[in-house]
Amino acid sequence: MALTDNLIDNGRKSGELVCHTAGAEIFLGALLCHDGAGAVVPAATGLVFAGIADGYAKEGEPVKVWKTGVFERPSTAAIAVSNIGTPVAFDSDDKVKATTGGTDACGILEDVKDTTNAIRIDGYAK
Repeated sequence: MALTDNLIDNGRKSGELVCHTAGAEIFLGALLCHDGAGAVVPAATGLVFAGIADGYAKEGEPVKVWKTGVFERPSTAAIAVSNIGTPVAFDSDDKVKATTGGTDACGILEDVKDTTNAIRIDGYAK
């Protein structure tokens, strides 16, 4: 299920922050993609990864988006310590999953915890 409230990310390491227009309601901590009109929307399969929301925004409002940095994210599937250093992909429910790359790639796995994973998005957010 996609975010319905803000996701507080205490595991973030700072990075590059840019401003985009929200193409839909955006929650703090949401994984974002670019839509066909150039706005950012919650991550969805087949769209290009834009980064991670730094705040809440309603459709049409500006929203700050992290394009680089390390972020702690909930995980949809068991990702093993052996996956550290490999790409992860976004899921439509604001979680990350193991991947072999492709259009849904959103970062590199940096750390694995019980229910979360740390991902570095540098070079993946467009």
